[in-house]
Amino acid sequence: MIAPTIDLHMHSTASDGQLSPKELMKFAHSLGFKTVALADHDTLAGLPEARKQAMCLNMEFIGACEISAGGSPEMHILGYGVDEGCDELQALFSRMRKARALRMEQFIHNLNERGVKISYEDVVTEAGNNENAVGRPHLGRALVRLGYASDLRDAFARYLVPGAPTFVTREKVSIEEAIKTINAAKGAPVLAHPALLRQDLKSVEKLVIYMKKLGLVGLECHHPSHDREKACMYRRVANKHGLVITGGSDYHGGQVAIGQPLPMPGDGLGFFCDAQAQLNRLKEAIDQIKMK
Repeated sequence: MIAPTIDLHMHSTASDGQLSPKELMKFAHSLGFKTVALADHDTLAGLPEARKQAMCLNMEFIGACEISAGGSPEMHILGYGVDEGCDELQALFSRMRKARALRMEQFIHNLNERGVKISYEDVVTEAGNNENAVGRPHLGRALVRLGYASDLRDAFARYLVPGAPTFVTREKVSIEEAIKTINAAKGAPVLAHPALLRQDLKSVEKLVIYMKKLGLVGLECHHPSHDREKACMYRRVANKHGLVITGGSDYHGGQVAIGQPLPMPGDGLGFFCDAQAQLNRLKEAIDQIKMK
C-alpha cells in the first residue's frame, strides 16, 4: 500500500486535539507526510509552533483554521493560508472564545443540577490547562475520567448532543460572515466534510453554489466520514462548479488515525489519487486571493 503524504485537516491542543502542535508535526513526519495543514477550531494559536517544527522536519506547512458556522445543522468552513495578523479574523475568534467559555459554564451548571459533580477546572485540565481551548471533547473526557461515562462516545450520547437534557447550544457565525472573514484574512475558504451536514446531494450542491458566490474555493471531498460513494459524489459536485478538491484525516488524536486511507476513486490508496494536483490548485487559489 502506498502511504499518504498529504493531510490538509488536523487538530492540536490549541483547540480540541490531543497532541501539541509540535508533537503533531513530529507524528506526521514519522508517518512519512510531506505536506500538512493544521486547522484548529476557531483559533490560529497553534500555527507558529507547528510551522516552526514542520520547517525543522522539511515538511511543507499550510496554516489554516476551521470556523463553525451556519444554523442547524452546523457546518464547518476551513480557511487555508489565512493571514495570522488579520484583525478581523482575530476579533471573530476572540468573540467565539468568550461564547465558548459561557457555553461551558452553562454545561457544567446543567450537569451539576442533575447530580454530575464536575467543575470548570476539571475541563480545563483535559484541555492541557489551556482555558481558551475548552470544548465538548474536553468536557467529555473529563466525564469519562470522573466515572460518569464509559468512553467519549457514551459521554456525548448522555450529555453533550442535541436532545440530551444537559445540552447547550452554541453561538455560531453566519456562513456569510465566516467566508467574508476568511477572505479578509486573504485565505481560501473550503467547505469541510459535507456528509456531516446530513443533507441530500441536491441540497449540498445548492449550498455549494451559494457559497461559491460568497467566495468558496474548495470542497473537502475526502474525509473519514465519507465512504467511496460519497467521496466520488462530492468530487463530481466540486468538478462541476470548478472547486478545488481537498481532504484530510481530521485527526484529533484518538478518534481517527492519521494516515488512514481515505475513500477515493481510483486505486483506493493513501490520501487520494490526484492529491498533489489538487494541492497545487489550492496553493494557486491562495496566491490569487493574496494578490487581490
